[in-house]
Amino acid sequence: MRHRLALLALGLMVGGAMANPADRSTVLRAAGLEEREGRWHLPDCATPVKPDIEWHELSGAAPAEAVVFLEASRCLPGHRGGSLRLLADRGEGSWQPLTDWQAGVELVPQAGRSEGWRDIGIATSGGCMPLFRWQAGSYRVQGQKAIQPGGCALRE
Repeated sequence: MRHRLALLALGLMVGGAMANPADRSTVLRAAGLEEREGRWHLPDCATPVKPDIEWHELSGAAPAEAVVFLEASRCLPGHRGGSLRLLADRGEGSWQPLTDWQAGVELVPQAGRSEGWRDIGIATSGGCMPLFRWQAGSYRVQGQKAIQPGGCALRE
């Protein structure tokens, strides 16, 4: 039993920081979401969204960065499969967005690093993954990679 509890705690903990409800609300607000009547919304959109958060260590130092995911929403047209936004902990409960909302269903850390930050890919529902590299304080598109045969054929 104690072993199962330890595994559960380990699963909830990433980068040395526990993901608690207070952190969740702070991160979602920093991502640009608004809470109205217990539901989350993008600004100027009446349709609620159901955000989810994953934690990834990308900067080479704790605490981990937050990735906010949204299911496909009419509030972000053109993001067929869903959207995500990456944020960094700036200390004392302050979070800073590192990207705008990107069309994508999964953040995929890559092997390379630049200025200490891991390269990332954002998997999309269309089978083409834009690749990003940290440069001069932000992530910038560096290319693309097909994640299924022909995935980027029409984008090259």
